Amino acid sequence: MGGSWRLTSRKGDQRHAAVKRDRYEHCSEVAVRRTGSGVSFTSTSRFLEKSFTSKDSSAFTATKGVRRMQHSDYVAWTRSDFLGQMSEFDLEDETRPARFRHQQLAIGSKHFEIESEGWRIAGDRLCGRYARIRGAAMDIATVMVYPTASPEVFPVFAAEWVVFGDRVHALILDVEVCGRQPALVDRLDREFGALGEYWRARFPENRERPAWFEEIAMPWVLYGSCEVSRLSELRQAFNDYLATTIRSFWNPSLSAGRSGSDHEDVERYKFHHYENSPGHRLLGVKMGQKAADELLKDWHFGPARVDGRSVPADGSVVAARSMAL
Repeated sequence: MGGSWRLTSRKGDQRHAAVKRDRYEHCSEVAVRRTGSGVSFTSTSRFLEKSFTSKDSSAFTATKGVRRMQHSDYVAWTRSDFLGQMSEFDLEDETRPARFRHQQLAIGSKHFEIESEGWRIAGDRLCGRYARIRGAAMDIATVMVYPTASPEVFPVFAAEWVVFGDRVHALILDVEVCGRQPALVDRLDREFGALGEYWRARFPENRERPAWFEEIAMPWVLYGSCEVSRLSELRQAFNDYLATTIRSFWNPSLSAGRSGSDHEDVERYKFHHYENSPGHRLLGVKMGQKAADELLKDWHFGPARVDGRSVPADGSVVAARSMAL
């Protein structure tokens, strides 16, 4: 919902009511080592929690007349791997309405499950958001980590996968900046330049980027589509990008970064995503346009909940800001 994909699935994809699951127990964290001859990569195996536990099972119990269904379960690892790597930080659950935390819906014979979460991270220096939508032939997950008051210090981490049937119709993985931050971009280039080349060679772009995404995408972005058989590689790329962001940017900069409400550059960045998100269409047909707009504007792309503050009565803080990037 934070990415830039469009709904272009074939009708045949909708017939995949049952999908096979992959279990991945390990991934490689690519460590960037600088040598006299340049940059080399060494792979260090690290254990990760199994992606598909009983909590992540594709089956769910019916409520309010929704019968028990089997949902696609390809990308549960997004949340578990993210929380595993972020465990070194102070994470506090963000309070949000129960209807947005978890919802089961039925539209005719089609059944869907929608869930979302948010976290206050590192004493409100960072803000994390996660959402997932599942259906019989659909599995979509997105995770975003934004800076709050110090966009000149902390970059944005962004990942999204859109699985329909047996294909990842859209994959987006990037580490970006809010506003114009030339010093931070230079540092990102030193860390992600070679790492991006490594993974972009394995996931070359094979989709046209929309203009709005071009405005924020970085040279190391992974953007395209692939077969679900390559999800293990995509998972490794996700963990490599996240580990590099934590090790080289978030962790060493905690003392330099401020905590507090969103900087106006962060507000503009979030609104840019909200305004262009394909989640309006995808969620709108499932939960209604009003509820979808509230989820996206006030929560997924909404203001950081610093000290538990709520959305102002006149609407999201984000919506009140200038749209200029």
